[in-house]
Amino acid sequence: IFAFDQTGYLKPDFRAYQQVLTYTGETPNRHLVVGDTISTDILPANSLKMKTALIGSRHHSADYSFSILAHFCNALTFFP
Repeated sequence: IFAFDQTGYLKPDFRAYQQVLTYTGETPNRHLVVGDTISTDILPANSLKMKTALIGSRHHSADYSFSILAHFCNALTFFP
């Protein structure tokens, strides 16, 4: 789990996302970006082929959507 303030860059700066990918050495589709804003959380991650989870609303750009954070937390057992 990474928080973007750990990267030294602010969202939606792609360098923040890229730094996480470099650090883990995993392919982008093995990462899940969780956020509540389409423009700064979901779209930048999508452009790098990372999986996305949107909290608080639904949008076609997100791989997963949850109405509240608790629902996301309950679903974590389904993510490999």
